[in-house]
Amino acid sequence: MAAVANRSEVSVFLDGSGHEGSIGAAAVLYRGGEEKWSIRKFMGSEERHTVFKAELLGLSLAVEMVKGERQVWSLTIWVDSQAAMHTIGHRRAILGKYLVEAFHEQVCSGVEQTPRHRDQGEVDART
Repeated sequence: MAAVANRSEVSVFLDGSGHEGSIGAAAVLYRGGEEKWSIRKFMGSEERHTVFKAELLGLSLAVEMVKGERQVWSLTIWVDSQAAMHTIGHRRAILGKYLVEAFHEQVCSGVEQTPRHRDQGEVDART
């Protein structure tokens, strides 16, 4: 999988999960094929949170990590949740809607728009 990720200058792998009654999310950013940094976020108990919400939080963590990078010309965000990918494309009332809205606000705010060639700057979200 790392060899495929190297096609992009920056790659972020994320996951939301539950373990022993707790829910959390993690994201790891690679630049030039080397791990640069990671973030883990504990959300709380599975009685109050879901793995689905953790996957959505993972997307927001990924965006924050990428915003901290300079001059990102190519990016791949690796997501293993088809439900999360489907959800960020729709803004209707859903479980975790506040996380979807936060993701969209993060993506839209502070994104520097620069002219680029057609093959540069594409975000590739894979499941």
